[in-house]
Amino acid sequence: MKQNREAYRRILRISTLLFFAAAWGVQGADPPPANPPEPKKPKLGDFSDGSRAHPAHLIPLRIAEGDVVLPDVKPPLPFSTRTTCGECHDYDMIRNGWHFNSTENGIPPGRKGQPWILADAQTGTQIPLSYRHWPGTFHPQEAGISRWQFARLFAGRTAGGISADADPRKEDPAARWELSGEVEVNCLTCHDDSPAYDHAEYAIQILRENFRWAPAASSGLAAVTGSASAMPSTYDYLLGNVEDGLRDKQPKTAYAESRFWAGSKVAFDLVRTVPAKRCYFCHSNADTAQLGVDRWKADEDIHMSRGFTCVDCHRNSLDHRIVRGYEGESARGGDPAAAALTCKGCHLGEGATGASAAPTAGRMAAPRPTHKGFPSIHFTKLHCTACHSGPWPDRQVRYQKTSQTHFLGMRNVNKAPMALPHIQYPLLAEDENGRIGTYKAIWPSFWGYEAGGKVSPLPPDTVRLKAGKLMEQWKIPADGSWPDWTAAQMASLLEALGKSEPGAGRPVYVSGGKLHALNGMKNGLVEEESEAAKPYYWPMAHDVRPATQALGVNHCEDCHSKNENFFYGQVTVDSPIAAERQQVREMSWFQKSFDRTYIDKLSDSFVYRPWMKGSIWVALGLLAGFCLLYGFRGLGRLSKALSFEKESE
Repeated sequence: MKQNREAYRRILRISTLLFFAAAWGVQGADPPPANPPEPKKPKLGDFSDGSRAHPAHLIPLRIAEGDVVLPDVKPPLPFSTRTTCGECHDYDMIRNGWHFNSTENGIPPGRKGQPWILADAQTGTQIPLSYRHWPGTFHPQEAGISRWQFARLFAGRTAGGISADADPRKEDPAARWELSGEVEVNCLTCHDDSPAYDHAEYAIQILRENFRWAPAASSGLAAVTGSASAMPSTYDYLLGNVEDGLRDKQPKTAYAESRFWAGSKVAFDLVRTVPAKRCYFCHSNADTAQLGVDRWKADEDIHMSRGFTCVDCHRNSLDHRIVRGYEGESARGGDPAAAALTCKGCHLGEGATGASAAPTAGRMAAPRPTHKGFPSIHFTKLHCTACHSGPWPDRQVRYQKTSQTHFLGMRNVNKAPMALPHIQYPLLAEDENGRIGTYKAIWPSFWGYEAGGKVSPLPPDTVRLKAGKLMEQWKIPADGSWPDWTAAQMASLLEALGKSEPGAGRPVYVSGGKLHALNGMKNGLVEEESEAAKPYYWPMAHDVRPATQALGVNHCEDCHSKNENFFYGQVTVDSPIAAERQQVREMSWFQKSFDRTYIDKLSDSFVYRPWMKGSIWVALGLLAGFCLLYGFRGLGRLSKALSFEKESE
């Protein structure tokens, strides 16, 4: 028996050694040669045969797992655009498009654009956010906003494409991607031409955390009730089993069975050329002075009034890298065809010739401007937008509301003109190359901590948590605009922030272009310059004014006069601190590379220029008179001389 046990031990040792030896050999061995991947086959809808007709879309609906939706199978599940549209289109390629990669890392940022703005009146917050790392914006994670929270806040104003990281729990332990689903690319947002498609319903479903239900709810094919936000983290949407108290709150899909054809197919009214009405839910702009009953005062962009639609200029191929239409754009990898879709490309034909000798100016019947009398320096120092975009500059900048920041088009949206965030325009500012264009701007305002020269913003919910009952006594304006804060109120909250997290850094409040911090005295504050406090501004192109309404139509004085607003318009400092709202910056403050003394002298010269012109005309008249006088005298003498010679003969 003892020998048997010893034999078993030997066998076990030998087996163990052989196992580890084999494992070591497998790890050290070269991997077997992999078969080269098969080339990706194009899908049915990826390449057009050239027909301008719209193909019929009579197709089955599929859920995220790929199964076909059968209207008589209960409980019905929401269809997925990834699997439904992905049957015929390369979903993975489309997902990299400009509209869908806003939360991805490593994407070329392109020119600065409109940020996502986290705004809250109670905490005096408006923070410009962007995953694209545009200078002057904050990455959402810097402001304590995870990808999950970003989706809840802003995905209702996107065409989808927001998904979890490889490990979403690492970024946000409270993320509920498994329950709500990802925010898939919603092809219907742009391409569904049905009058039943409802953008506002899509946004409402996003707020309810019904990410996977949102496309079905907005399509007009189904009604979705309930809210994933009310479900426990253990909820499984495939099973739908919940306790009795949650049955009325769980997300449910009810399809319109009359919309299903034989074979469980559904007819979609899809179009290749996206109509402008599908762009407006996310891209509308409204001047605060032209809201409500005064809406009739607003003018349309000249291109739209001539029958253009958005995608006439903002074009894309299957990859959905949409041409944004600015000079030097990298979205199309330097393709000269993209350069032809800029202002200069259409009107002047510049930058779009490539290897072709064919003329490119006048695309889509664009007139070729002559700019008679304009010195050439205007075309090296100014963008086209400086004279042609936005409203005619007033003495004071105007305020604008946009779909992306003010949720225009939503049900029960705050329609007050000055509801946060505050976007000022038209701002005549210069870009990094010193060229002036027309811009929109916001002044960042937020509480945070400064450490090592870097300011980290705090999201509003965190500020409220740290403030405790302190902020409950502060009055909040009914219209959602700025509160009126005193130095004592700010100092008390800064003290509370310092006590709540002593090691986080110096508590600060950024607003009105300044950084505010405690100075050690009771209710005492100090103001400092900070990069984090500078206004963030981004270029605007629309609405375009025609040549007859462009700056310069009334001659040079449209800009080069102290009575005009190109250099001397006033930009009000925006802040919840009442004293700061009394401050203004002249437009030239945003034109750093221009010599203010030169601008002043040039403008002064136009005061006396009419006198100078009058003097020149008087001098020319006198000179002409002398010339005529002596000319006539000369002719008289010549006539006498000729007459004398004739008499002598």
